[in-house]
Amino acid sequence: MKLKTYFIYIGLFILEFFGFQFLIEDTGSAMFILLIATPLCVLIESIMFGYAHGKFDIFFLLILEIVFIPSVFVFMNESALIYAFVYGVLGAVGEAIGIFIGKTKKNED
Repeated sequence: MKLKTYFIYIGLFILEFFGFQFLIEDTGSAMFILLIATPLCVLIESIMFGYAHGKFDIFFLLILEIVFIPSVFVFMNESALIYAFVYGVLGAVGEAIGIFIGKTKKNED
């Protein structure tokens, strides 16, 4: 798959991993972004990717991790590295859901 295919997802990941940080005002908003908003975005984007491409792509998950890890060191501390694993799992689950939806939709047609 060409690198151009990933540009929109790279942009979305940068927006959520780096852009969401500027919305943090206190501990409550930080926890909301880290535990709800970002995982939900990762899941939705992964479902879209799996649906659009129809096959599991480990490179997509690698991009997810590569974009997230620098944000940990810029905005958080090392204790947030566990979320790299969590977001990776959510990305894989989202891809699988998207692939399943895509195959189910093709079978209906």
